[in-house]
Amino acid sequence: MANSLFEDAASEKEKERFKRVSEEVINKAVLRDGGIGTLSEKTTHAVLKEFFMQGEEGADAEVPLEGYVADIYGEKCGVIEIQTRNFGKMKAKLSAFLPKYKVTIVYPIAHHTQLRYIEPETGRVTEGKRSNYVGCVYELFGEMCHIIPFLGNENLSFKVALLEEEEFRMADGFGKNKHRRATKCDKLPQALYKLVEIKNTKEFMKFIPDMLVEPFSVKELAEAAYINRYYAQTVIQLLYDMGVVDFAEKRGREYLYVRVRGKSTFSKP
Repeated sequence: MANSLFEDAASEKEKERFKRVSEEVINKAVLRDGGIGTLSEKTTHAVLKEFFMQGEEGADAEVPLEGYVADIYGEKCGVIEIQTRNFGKMKAKLSAFLPKYKVTIVYPIAHHTQLRYIEPETGRVTEGKRSNYVGCVYELFGEMCHIIPFLGNENLSFKVALLEEEEFRMADGFGKNKHRRATKCDKLPQALYKLVEIKNTKEFMKFIPDMLVEPFSVKELAEAAYINRYYAQTVIQLLYDMGVVDFAEKRGREYLYVRVRGKSTFSKP
């Protein structure tokens, strides 16, 4: 699958640390907020912030910087921003941080999700099925399109955290067990499946599978990377904008692309 195309940047010790941090943060949040069903997506943000802060020597959380507050900052690691969604909200911070600091955007993606249901009357939690959806690294491009002016900046890098998660829903939907269209409550990280690093523009080349023969189409990229055509189209467009791929020719109605190994000519009509 698509995730197998990327090396895992997390060691076994880091995965063990993530599990420990996740349990500690979630337990504190449950005690503070009154139990499962009262938490929010901020829990995932808190877990990742604590995990990455512990992994960087001399780093602190919630650091005032350039008129904003950085999630994590250290002299060695620079700025680390945890963004669970909507990269567009980061434009002002990126404008302030990137001219002076290295900035790493951490983006969590649910790789596998175990569904659990809460009975409204009793609060009892029951086991549900495992979601059929498998999240992949290519989902990053759906958010990157909101910060296009910053892509290619030598101070900007990304870390994609693929997580094993539990999603809690109220059993208030339809059907015999009231699971269909049930209200979503919490989504809590349980384990770090894989950590993928993209340190610079050149490393975006790893999103093009090695076995993909040039010139290739959007459809062929989708098939080689095991992603749908929507993501493949977004990937090609952003890689083209960054000069990672270039237009080669047309085959019928399809544009064909090649990897850019030198300076791009940006020749697409």
